[in-house]
Amino acid sequence: MNVQLDLNSYQTSESPACKRCGSSAVIKDGRYRRVSKQAHIYCCKRCGCRFVLATSDLERMRHSSSVIAFASQLYSEAGISYRTVARVLQQHFSMRVSHKTVRAWIARAAEWVYSPKAADINIDTWAADETIIKANGYRYVLWLVFDPKHKLVLSWHLSRLKLMRDAVAVLRKALKATQCRPRTVITDHLPAYIAAIKKVLGHRFTKHTPRSLGGNNHIERFFREVKRRVKWFSSFRSKKGLKAFLRAFIYCYHFIKPHRTLGWQTPASLI
Repeated sequence: MNVQLDLNSYQTSESPACKRCGSSAVIKDGRYRRVSKQAHIYCCKRCGCRFVLATSDLERMRHSSSVIAFASQLYSEAGISYRTVARVLQQHFSMRVSHKTVRAWIARAAEWVYSPKAADINIDTWAADETIIKANGYRYVLWLVFDPKHKLVLSWHLSRLKLMRDAVAVLRKALKATQCRPRTVITDHLPAYIAAIKKVLGHRFTKHTPRSLGGNNHIERFFREVKRRVKWFSSFRSKKGLKAFLRAFIYCYHFIKPHRTLGWQTPASLI
């Protein structure tokens, strides 16, 4: 079976759109002969961006966003290395890229990742927890605030110790994402959460419900999925690589992976 990947499925030469701002007010501004004699260079009247449709749908990139998304999904969900991702792209799509290129894709995709607009929905309950992940021989604490109803990661934070300031940081990020206080926050019995909830959310407005081991199943299941893939990597070489993996994993969890409890839909599709 001949497998082919469509690199420009949503854009055609008849109705081009700007790669930077998405405006359709573009004009032809020359030809790009490195690709073919028929490849035109377009210029956007709104932002002045010059781009070529025949190369990629992303600005200043050779490959399409679908290719980068596919590589990010393989890296984050399948738990395979950069070299294996490059080999899969060459075998199935005849794309010769190096493992360094794949690593650069993951790093750039991690910068492009954005969370769904959690402020558009009413989130009454937060689930907060932490776990340990190793990177470059050091132990890092991954703090996470999760929405059990919509399966959304509201915020996350990395630190070396379990201190109150780290709990405050992750709660403030979640409050900024949702723009409203929850009615209930479910945590474990870590004392740092008590002071952090009082400082960020206010004990008069939010009910704190500490639960024992196994009482916060939604976020613990998410941590099991993360640790299963981290175990395949053995260890990350740097904190930067760990952050890039977490951003790519959360992006796939929000926008690509369907959930049975959500009717086999992605969390981002319900917002």
